[in-house]
Amino acid sequence: NYGLYLDNCSSNIRRCHIQNNQGVGIVLVNGSSPNLGSLEDYGYNFIGNNDSDNYQLSNNSGNSVSAIGNYWQWNNPITIDEHIFIISKKLKVLID
Repeated sequence: NYGLYLDNCSSNIRRCHIQNNQGVGIVLVNGSSPNLGSLEDYGYNFIGNNDSDNYQLSNNSGNSVSAIGNYWQWNNPITIDEHIFIISKKLKVLID
């Protein structure tokens, strides 16, 4: 039911369409630290229409994640943040 479920993974993810999943689009657990895009190498991923438009990314990994240069279905950073679930407020998902 997920688009990507990453368990202890540190892959570079580029130019993917992660959409129309019943569950969360991307789930990160157990130390996963994928690079979904950086300032030097944008992700160009489409992440949207997942989980009935609730959470597009769930970060339960224990690590901050870089996800710069992606399309998140919304253009407003505040709205994008509302659709990213982070288990700890100390962690961050960098979107721009």
